[in-house]
Amino acid sequence: MREYLIIGTQQLSDAFLKHVRHSKFIRNVTFVAGGTAIAQLIAVLMAPVITRLYSPESLGILGAFISIVTIITTIACFAFDNAILLPEDDLEAKSLMQLSFIFAIFVSLLGVVLVSLFHNQITVLFQLNVTVLILLLLPVVIFFVALERIFTQWLVRKKNFKLISQSVIAQSAIVNLLKVGFGLLVAVAPLLIIINALGHIFRAAHLWLLAHDTLQSISLPKSDKWLNIDDLKKVFNRYKDFFLYRAPNDVIIAMANNIPALMLIVYVGPAAAGFFALSQKVLLLPKHLISESVGTVFTPTL
Repeated sequence: MREYLIIGTQQLSDAFLKHVRHSKFIRNVTFVAGGTAIAQLIAVLMAPVITRLYSPESLGILGAFISIVTIITTIACFAFDNAILLPEDDLEAKSLMQLSFIFAIFVSLLGVVLVSLFHNQITVLFQLNVTVLILLLLPVVIFFVALERIFTQWLVRKKNFKLISQSVIAQSAIVNLLKVGFGLLVAVAPLLIIINALGHIFRAAHLWLLAHDTLQSISLPKSDKWLNIDDLKKVFNRYKDFFLYRAPNDVIIAMANNIPALMLIVYVGPAAAGFFALSQKVLLLPKHLISESVGTVFTPTL
């Protein structure tokens, strides 16, 4: 009896391993999880050096900058970027990308106006010891993060998970190497913000290059222009529930995750916010690894 149980267990184990090896879902999860893990490993390995080069105040100012960008970016595309996966027709998905792009431009330009008018109030409120030019990077970064979301959704739609992993690893390596390299020369908060902005610009450009071929393969009818207002109105009306219901939900979640850092910098100071940002980043590593890998791969199958 015992021998039969051992043989049966071995057969089940072999069947499971065979299924894992041939499972496209698990292979895709491995791609994304591997890319996320490598990117986070680079950040963790560089963290001791970066925390020695930069003061807690500088890291706190960067944390506040990232928190503001994260909250605003959730509605930069009015949540229409989340609908790119849904259409059966690639032309409709491409129209959703164009609609998301237009809203991202609108939100970014609005951000430029608000920062230009209220930069003194923003710097005093969040204790951001930076110039107005550095503060104007806020809407710039918001725009490029929105582009990252748009092109990432397109690559997820095309199930190019390996390319997504490559972009995550490349961004992490470049940003952390720049932080260490330039930090040896001048370790100040504005430099961290500039490097953060360059990292997002690089990743948005990289994702665009990765998605360019599949986007170019979608040919529009000759009578259509690149920007068809009727198509944009059609997809807006069809997917407006994303703006009405998904956007508020995303904003609430983003605020719940990022308001603590902003409250710390307002009421306690940049140093406390810096320590909090570092602790939060380390504690959330396992969550991000699982959610970004499994969630990204599982979503197109729904």
